[in-house]
Amino acid sequence: MPRTTTRRKELGLCTRCGLKPLTTKTRCGECSTRHVADSKTRYKSLLSSGVCPNCGLSALEPDRKSCRQCLLNRQLSDLRNDGLNDSEIQRAKKAAENFDGICQACGRKNACGLWCLDHCHTTLIFRGIVGRNCNLALGNSHDSPEVLRSLALYVERTICPEV
Repeated sequence: MPRTTTRRKELGLCTRCGLKPLTTKTRCGECSTRHVADSKTRYKSLLSSGVCPNCGLSALEPDRKSCRQCLLNRQLSDLRNDGLNDSEIQRAKKAAENFDGICQACGRKNACGLWCLDHCHTTLIFRGIVGRNCNLALGNSHDSPEVLRSLALYVERTICPEV
């Protein structure tokens, strides 16, 4: 932080205007409200022009609010926050760079919505890239092969006859 900003903060004053007491960590209520409004305006402007609002550099992915690199960076950050080590993060990054658009869980191409970097929550090992729907199925079953087998048997057993 610049010296003036640090001094204002030490005195409990807004780091932006320097006139009013802090209501957040760094700004008074008025400057905080203005900052949020400015950020929302900038975000909407970038989105409408087809530019990634996160990096401001790349084109948006179709039907997404971020570019491919920012989406990947967010997912890698999520893996890091979940406790995966650097070698597993690198495996995930390499897999994403070479990804062919086929869900590694169900084998369908571009049919699962958003792509997820899947990992085992127990061993913290990266497993592969799966579609959001498959990732939700894995999560809702608590990654239990027994539950997933039971679900498959249930579906097979209760297939409705064609009308």
